[in-house]
Amino acid sequence: MEIQLGDLRILRGVTQLGNDAARTFPIRLGTTRIGRGEDVEVRIPEPGVSRLHVEIAVEGADIVLRQVGQTNPTLLNGFPVLGSAALSDGDEIQLADRIVLGVRLTRPRHSRKERSGHSGELSRQMQNKINLDRSIDEFNVMGTFLDVDVVGSRAMKVASARPERIIISFERFRAYVSEICLEYDGQVLNSNGDELMCFFESAVSAVIAGSSILERLAAFNRDQNLLDEPFRFRLGAHTGTSLVDLDAGVAYSEVLDTAGHIQKLATPDSLVLSQATLDALPCPVAVERIDGLDGESGALYRLEERVGREDF
Repeated sequence: MEIQLGDLRILRGVTQLGNDAARTFPIRLGTTRIGRGEDVEVRIPEPGVSRLHVEIAVEGADIVLRQVGQTNPTLLNGFPVLGSAALSDGDEIQLADRIVLGVRLTRPRHSRKERSGHSGELSRQMQNKINLDRSIDEFNVMGTFLDVDVVGSRAMKVASARPERIIISFERFRAYVSEICLEYDGQVLNSNGDELMCFFESAVSAVIAGSSILERLAAFNRDQNLLDEPFRFRLGAHTGTSLVDLDAGVAYSEVLDTAGHIQKLATPDSLVLSQATLDALPCPVAVERIDGLDGESGALYRLEERVGREDF
């Protein structure tokens, strides 16, 4: 006779299953496997769920949730599961980004809490928070954002009577900037129409890339621009610590926002550096101080001469 320890109920995120009976699965003594594969006890055929995503098993006096899949994440009550975590009655398990399972245990772990109050649960939640902080810290990196904006882009488009030339020319602009960023070990993270935000782990690489974008601009306008008006750029660079997900191509940071503000203070076809970016360079470059922004960016400097790898 199989011993049932409780059950799992799909609370939200799955639309294929019909009635409540089809959305409820038993948790039995032994191992309960959850995933989208054919050979699991709880099958959830949804995108983002691994073939064997997680499993529930008994470890000593605890019923635990174990992370098995290496690609798709699992959250327990909003915290990432790294390895394994003890389950309690009423917990919620989130698979991928939207599928939530409710846990009901017929034999809740009362004895431990009665002996030690809620310290066990507090300890578990604190450990989960530590694990979450550690996982976030992996995305916390020092680097330089280079913001590239097209000057007068609206007027360029209005002046052209051929929409296909507008589309192709601006696609070429984005490819042009992206290729130079890759050449200097950077990448375009955020794109907002005619403005590109690029990220470099090295301030030197960011400054050389920005200088190269301006230096090669005449050739780009001659060979790739199909519009009557030439492309002109404003560039701004700022350095600091940011949350950056290079795989997803996104960043969340005041450093990024500041680079965008700095760019707006540049004159056409120039690169403006923050004090932090200038300080991060290993040797001096020719710059002119300009009126700056209030706040952490400090003084601002316009790059006066084109620079390359040989200058550093």
